[in-house]
Amino acid sequence: MIRKYSPALLLLFLIFNFQNAAGQNYQREVLNKLLDYHSTPKEIAYLHLNKSILLQGEQLGISAYVMLQKDFKPSLETTNLYVQVKDSNDVVIKEKMLLIDRGTGADTFDIDSTFTNGTYSIVAFTNWMRNFKQQYFFTEKIQVIESNLGFEEKKIDNLHKIDAQFLSESGHLLKNTVNNLGIAIKDSLGYGLSDASVQIKDKKNRIIGETKLNRFGIGSISFTPKIEEEYVALINYKGRNFTEIIDTEIEDQGILIATVNKENAVEIVLKTNSETIENFGKDPFILSIQNPGKAITYQVTFNDEKAMSLEVPYTDLNSGINIITLFDKNKRPVAERLFFNYNDLKVEELEKPIFVDQNDSLRLTIPTKKLADSTFLSVSILPENTISDHRNHNIISYMMLQPFVNGTIEDASWYFRDIDSEKKTALDLLLLTQGWSSYDWTEIFMKVNKFPKYQFEKYVHLTARANGDNDKDRRFLIHASSTNPPTYIDLPAGKDSFMVEEVIPMEEEKLFISKVRRKDALAPAGIAVQFYPNHIEELKHDAKGLVQKSHLFSEKLDPGFSYFNDFAKGLEQLDEVLIETKIDKIIARERKLSNHAWGKVDVLDDEEKMMFNTLAGYLIAQGLRVSESPDQFVVETSLSQQSSESAGTPDAGFDETFTGTADTSGIEESRGLAIFMDGMPLFNKGMLYQYPLSNIDYIEINRTGMGNGFIGSRGSIKIYSDFDVSFNRNYRNRLQEFEFPVAYASKKKFYVPQYSNKKDTFFQEYGVIDWKSDLMAGKGENIAIEFAKPEVDFKLIIEGFTASGDLIYDVKSISVN
Repeated sequence: MIRKYSPALLLLFLIFNFQNAAGQNYQREVLNKLLDYHSTPKEIAYLHLNKSILLQGEQLGISAYVMLQKDFKPSLETTNLYVQVKDSNDVVIKEKMLLIDRGTGADTFDIDSTFTNGTYSIVAFTNWMRNFKQQYFFTEKIQVIESNLGFEEKKIDNLHKIDAQFLSESGHLLKNTVNNLGIAIKDSLGYGLSDASVQIKDKKNRIIGETKLNRFGIGSISFTPKIEEEYVALINYKGRNFTEIIDTEIEDQGILIATVNKENAVEIVLKTNSETIENFGKDPFILSIQNPGKAITYQVTFNDEKAMSLEVPYTDLNSGINIITLFDKNKRPVAERLFFNYNDLKVEELEKPIFVDQNDSLRLTIPTKKLADSTFLSVSILPENTISDHRNHNIISYMMLQPFVNGTIEDASWYFRDIDSEKKTALDLLLLTQGWSSYDWTEIFMKVNKFPKYQFEKYVHLTARANGDNDKDRRFLIHASSTNPPTYIDLPAGKDSFMVEEVIPMEEEKLFISKVRRKDALAPAGIAVQFYPNHIEELKHDAKGLVQKSHLFSEKLDPGFSYFNDFAKGLEQLDEVLIETKIDKIIARERKLSNHAWGKVDVLDDEEKMMFNTLAGYLIAQGLRVSESPDQFVVETSLSQQSSESAGTPDAGFDETFTGTADTSGIEESRGLAIFMDGMPLFNKGMLYQYPLSNIDYIEINRTGMGNGFIGSRGSIKIYSDFDVSFNRNYRNRLQEFEFPVAYASKKKFYVPQYSNKKDTFFQEYGVIDWKSDLMAGKGENIAIEFAKPEVDFKLIIEGFTASGDLIYDVKSISVN
């Protein structure tokens, strides 16, 4: 007998109709434990790679997505994503820390001389993911080809050893009961034996069952096992025969869970044998169906029934994976089966892109304005006939399937393209053979209030310990950088340490801290600093990817390879790319800095520094009036007047350590625009007389005075120093300098390789047309990109998600004719 007791949405449990209080308490305890488990957020990381087979000299473009497993919304708790590239010996050869903003981030890896011909794995993870055994981290294999190698035909016998697995449905092979035995047979590379034939025979050589495996080498056979029997499998694949002993244990007692997909519901069948009925037939069991977003429970009592079933409408289940578990009276799982509900998947389909021909380029608009929320996308643009993009996953399969499956899934994205009954059946077979519970039931029911060992990371924190007399108040200035405002720390008497949270260090930047003395004079801070995190810890895992097939068998490469190798080492093209990247970097910095500024931000380039030479010359060119002498430096607009400027100082103290905040304080009355140097008000303005522009990184000019925080201001000029210039020694002597042990990767511009022929076979199989990452559109907006007009048919591989948790995967094929 099966009775449904409580649909539960993890936050609301309706428990009713129990036969007794003990049963009610039992079900409540099971559900509460599940609720506790699900209340702990799980992040999943996914990387969209621009392609999976790369040539030495190219770049690997990556777009990162970090989402919550429960609803696929962006994870807002994590900003640090660690990406490591490992060689075939599992040795880390390159690594980066990516800055994740609203669940997304992007960068590139140069496929330089560090890489030789071979297979590599790329792994991406957050610190929080270390708390879980499930594969919430990302991993995928990539292939690198050295363009100067002379390739010869390779013949690999991938059948010299096969891996045959025989897996009982729901975890048991039960005697004297019809069992569904899952079969998964793979070659030595991990690929399934497509369409192989399998026969099961007993020790008298009688055929017990037979089947033909699907395209992934997966199938099943129904039969009734006997404990005293011995069974073997005879396998035929492309004329080659293999014999494997079936050593799956046949159990005397147990319960089986089977599933049957129907049009509007899944039928769940529970089966057992006489021995189990005799010992446990009167005992109550709890059958739960849950995933990270929903739970349903049923009370089950077998009495004298050996089989019973129930149908659960798809509408009662969450979309995606549902875990069906049967618990005994001691809260032990006795059987489990995974089922995938294809109904109402959180997947968005994009409309057809709109192209506008712009002579040598194409402007492409990706319609997203009809989506319910903000959209984040990345687009790989490759020739239609490419062989260099053979990833096993897309964003849908990785998010919805991989954490629940034991091992690597061959061509996992296939299950989510043009979904039909064949694919639903194939996925059910996959879950029968490779599916596992994402739960450690012993841990869930036995351990209480387990505190996670690894925490969410939000930027970088530092703690500093001051030297000297701790009986006096001290003030420190953490100088501004490209991503951090100036920060003042007031350390009260009796305290010798302070903390600064959420610092954003970028590659090639340093941390500068000064002690603020009387009359706002600066001196080196004289402190010891520790950073958190202070290194990238390698993620140890057992996940194995599939080696790319493309170059494992007979393969000869186009002569165009030699030209590409010459290009990759050519200095002229590389110089041009570097110049273009620098210009784009300046523009990007100006836009980013302007987000937190009231005035106009100008990141000075080499041309401006040479053209104007001094600060005064630059400001005059901006339409300001400058009066300078060794004793004064006054900057006025055309309507200059006296300005009175003042601001208070916030209290930054707390018990043991202190968190700093941006501050502008102690500004006295002065003529003209207020002037700040590295976030600090400047009173001895004479130091700016003939001040070299080469000492300055960027300038913010605010002509209105809005946002300065003091009444009557006519505006301000904020000057931020370039601390790397060697002749700014006097200023550097006022600083204490620190290296960041770990910093965020500065996103590089993706460069498109140059090809001698953009129509030949080499280009169509290995070439790159373009790669676009960090694409974002607000609600009601579209996304537009531009790229060089291709000369061959091409395709757009689009991946991403919306802020409301809808996943996006689409491939659009475009003809140039």
